[in-house]
Amino acid sequence: MKSFSLRSFFLLLGALVLAGCSTLPRRAGTVMPYHPDVEALDIRKAAVEPAGAVTPRPPVSPVTGLAGAAEEPARRTLLPGDRLVMTFRVYPKTENFECVIDENGSINLDLVGRVKVGGLSTAEAEKIIEKAYVDGQFYKTITVSIIPPVREFFVKGYVIRPGNYPISGAKMTVLQALSVAGGWNEFADPNKVRLVRGGEIMVLNIPKIQARTETDVYIEPGDVIDVPKRWM
Repeated sequence: MKSFSLRSFFLLLGALVLAGCSTLPRRAGTVMPYHPDVEALDIRKAAVEPAGAVTPRPPVSPVTGLAGAAEEPARRTLLPGDRLVMTFRVYPKTENFECVIDENGSINLDLVGRVKVGGLSTAEAEKIIEKAYVDGQFYKTITVSIIPPVREFFVKGYVIRPGNYPISGAKMTVLQALSVAGGWNEFADPNKVRLVRGGEIMVLNIPKIQARTETDVYIEPGDVIDVPKRWM
C-alpha cells in the first residue's frame, strides 16, 4: 500500500512537471542583422519635409493689375521726349543732326518740316525721313542713321540708390522702376510716392499697388519718381 502511494505521488509529480514545461514559450530564433541593398535604395524618393517646413514658391512678378504688361513686345519704339542723334549721308558730305521728339511724336527737319516718328522703330523712322527728302526732291539719294535714344527716368528721395536709369524694354512701371533703384529705405513713406511728369504730379500708394488693390502706372522718358520721408 505504501509503495503504491509513493508510485502515485511520483507519477502525479511527473505529470505536473510535464504540464508546466508545455506552457513555456519557445526559444526565439537567432535574429540576423539587417543589411539594406544600398544600390537599390533611392533616398530621393524617401525624402520627407520636416514638420512646419514651407515649400518655396516662385517669385511673383512686380507688375500688378496690368494684364498686358507682361505681354508687351520687346520691340523698342520712339516716344515723345526721346532725343535723336541722326546722321545724314549725302555724297560726298556727312552731317549730324540732333532733335527731340515733341509731345505730338514729331521732329522738325531742315527743308522738310515736321515728320511724325513717334511709335516707330529707329529703322522705320530712318526710312520715313529718307522718303521725305527724296519725295520732296531735295536729294536723289540720302541715307539716314539714327542712334537709338537712351530713354531715362529719375528716382530721388529716400531710396537705396537714387539716380537716373534707362528704361528697359518697351514698357516699365513705377514698381519696376523703384525695384531698379533698390527699393525704398527705412525712412521712406511709400504711401505717398510722387510721379512727376512735366507739370503734372501723381501720388501713388506703393503698398496698395503691391497688394493689387491699386493699378501700377507705366513711366515715360523724363519721369521723376520722388519717394518722400516718413514723418513719425
